[in-house]
Amino acid sequence: AKLPQAQHLRRTYPPDLQAGLLKELFHLDVRRSAGYIREVLLARESGEVDAMKREALTAREFELVGRIHDAKTRRILFIWSLGSCLEALGRLQTATSLFAACLSQDLQNPVHAYNRGVCLLRLDRMKAACADLDLAVSLCLARQLSPP
Repeated sequence: AKLPQAQHLRRTYPPDLQAGLLKELFHLDVRRSAGYIREVLLARESGEVDAMKREALTAREFELVGRIHDAKTRRILFIWSLGSCLEALGRLQTATSLFAACLSQDLQNPVHAYNRGVCLLRLDRMKAACADLDLAVSLCLARQLSPP
């Protein structure tokens, strides 16, 4: 039996995404959000950024996700945000891969396992979804957080 769709479409945000343009833009224009995120990730991954462009790129990142000074945390937030946008657009397989990348870099964060589990559930991959959702609950309990 399938779960009603409304029960597993609850949006979550990593605790670090407390400020910035992306948090507001998610609700208004998911495609535009995805474009901004993709632009930043591609620029950062090109590796050919001089000091002046690096400062401008960091300022752009701050504008989008808030003043998070740790570059690794910002990168995970951008990957997670892109996954969230693609999930909302129905690109579930790609979103699942992005949430998996977040989980591999941020092992103790239950939000990544939860979001990957939701995508897997929507892809009718029940066994894998249950494993991820169980992992999310376990990680929440270990951190004394309320499970999603």
